[in-house]
Amino acid sequence: MSTEKISDIVKKLIAKAQSAKECGNLEEADAFAAKANALLLKHNLDRAKLMAEMSAEDDKFAGWVWSEKIYYPENLAGDRWRKDLIKVLCRFNLCGHLLSGKHEKDKYLQVYGLMENVETVVFLYNFLQGLFLDMAKDDRARLTKEEREEVCRHTYLKDWLMGANEGLYRKLKDGQEKSEYSQAIGQLIIYNDKALDKFLHQEKPGFTLNKPRHIQIAKPDAFERGFETGRNTELNGRRLSNAEETAAKKLLTDKNNK
Repeated sequence: MSTEKISDIVKKLIAKAQSAKECGNLEEADAFAAKANALLLKHNLDRAKLMAEMSAEDDKFAGWVWSEKIYYPENLAGDRWRKDLIKVLCRFNLCGHLLSGKHEKDKYLQVYGLMENVETVVFLYNFLQGLFLDMAKDDRARLTKEEREEVCRHTYLKDWLMGANEGLYRKLKDGQEKSEYSQAIGQLIIYNDKALDKFLHQEKPGFTLNKPRHIQIAKPDAFERGFETGRNTELNGRRLSNAEETAAKKLLTDKNNK
């Protein structure tokens, strides 16, 4: 194992020890600290240097925040579409998200990242989840009685909303690929994904993200109608993604620093 990987393990152990101490779990804190010290001695690592690096990493996340808890109880269309919507918005606005809670009344999601990006995602999510759900209901209401009887309301709305999320994703993905900053955006997203992962594990050591289960589409025409709506979504000139603007600013900053 490389020195860099061992150093990362030691940093995580130190962070866990500090977190446990803050929570009053002194026995657990001592256990993590002992493991960290053992690795420091075994591999002849400089503790002061590692602590300085950890401090520098903390500075790197200055201005990063967690959103308030956003509760998402199941409704007449289920809850999976809400999770997918926040995932799309986070992807193109340089944020991460996590889901917590097992019971119906305490399920919530949180967005994390740079404050301005988090605020953008939360605003867009709150606006679009209401807009999409209303549009899905209106679309179903326009069906004939025979068409409505072919599939239950829950399934139709679920598939329509899943399609809207996919259409929104395709809209943002196409915009990224056509942008003059497409290469810079791609590099920025890769870099930011690594930063998000480091921030998450620094804030919540040991937390793992669950992979979403596959969802079967039962009503393809509902999915397609939702897809077209999502792909053509506009918010009166407001950006649905800030990745392009961020990439452009970074390129300008790098150019001025040369």
